[in-house]
Amino acid sequence: MELLFLSFTTLSSTWLSDVVPVSPYGRSVVMLEQLAGLGYVAMVVSRLVCLTLTRRAIERSNKPKTGEVARVRGS
Repeated sequence: MELLFLSFTTLSSTWLSDVVPVSPYGRSVVMLEQLAGLGYVAMVVSRLVCLTLTRRAIERSNKPKTGEVARVRGS
């Protein structure tokens, strides 16, 4: 259970744990896990930004331009 807590606090970058790795191998694993957690958060945020910008660009391209009358299909 302590290792799970250490893993969660490492991935979330909160570092609230009193459990710390002692061996050099353990410290290396924790550093890699920190990088993985940071990379995951960065990837999620960049994906959300990309989706938002794409959606706004599509909405802007579908709107009629100023002074332009929207045509109704079928008339």
